[in-house]
Amino acid sequence: MEDENLFEIYLLLNLIPLAYIICFICLYIYHYRDGKSRSRYLSKSLLVKSVCTVLMIFFSLLHTLEAYFSDVHEDSVRYARITFFSMMAISWLLSLYLLIFEYQRWIASPCIGNKWFWTTNLFSQGIMSLLHFTCEEKSVSIWNCTHACVLILGIATCLILSALAIFRPDENFLISNEPLLYASNNSFKKQVYMRKNSLHDNTHDPQMKTFIKECKVKTEGNTQVVYFRILTVADGEAISVLRTPQNFEMLHKSLKLKFPVEDFPSMELPAFPSFTASPPSLDLRMKAYNKYLDELCRPEFMVEALMDFLEIYGELRDRFLDCYKLVS
Repeated sequence: MEDENLFEIYLLLNLIPLAYIICFICLYIYHYRDGKSRSRYLSKSLLVKSVCTVLMIFFSLLHTLEAYFSDVHEDSVRYARITFFSMMAISWLLSLYLLIFEYQRWIASPCIGNKWFWTTNLFSQGIMSLLHFTCEEKSVSIWNCTHACVLILGIATCLILSALAIFRPDENFLISNEPLLYASNNSFKKQVYMRKNSLHDNTHDPQMKTFIKECKVKTEGNTQVVYFRILTVADGEAISVLRTPQNFEMLHKSLKLKFPVEDFPSMELPAFPSFTASPPSLDLRMKAYNKYLDELCRPEFMVEALMDFLEIYGELRDRFLDCYKLVS
């Protein structure tokens, strides 16, 4: 292939790292004020992503050195290749930073971030390999052999990253240490919460387990707002909702109005979480609100306010409300 054509191809390939750098800047500006806290969950796939990204940084640097010392092309093609591989090295470095950035802030990886960059690089690695093995002038040298090996390894690494981007895109959420998160068969364990009641057959009562699966701090205007993702597993159906501490407080006030001490002296509402530290850590808040939910999900509190809070509707809602009527 003529050098003029090679120059045009590498010039077009330069658009990939350039577009990613622009996307990275936009994502960073949009999310840099998002809060972060200590994470306690590190998945194997997240570790694999980090290792593969580091490898791609190393491979890009080797490509840059090969392009710099190679003398088989005209200066225009040589400079185009050096520019492309240098920008790819920078892009992969930013990709690693974005991976850590999203992990620390529990940001769901958007399509314009690492997802498209990793999958697009599988395509660009294939183009470079095709050029190297079929079109570019070949000579036996240490740089040429290194370039060929690195291209093959780069394709394999990008293939792994592309698969993770599609099937395991988000490994950045704080996962609760609840022992009932998953059963050995990857289905949610059901926890019977109903009290023994000799007046009715409890074998047909709905079963529930409610817990906070993850949390995130989001900057809205000049205020940082904590969001908890609450997962309710009821009779095999999983319901996910986002709630803030203010939503918890409104629920507690609603239940206090529903069950005043004067009218229900024997009924004890769970103590609402209070914190001495200012501000309390996300870890501490999750534990406190998880405990509150665990104590709250009992038959005597299965009222409209709790159903609205958990967004339980339809037939399942009616069944829970019926359970409240039986024990009230």
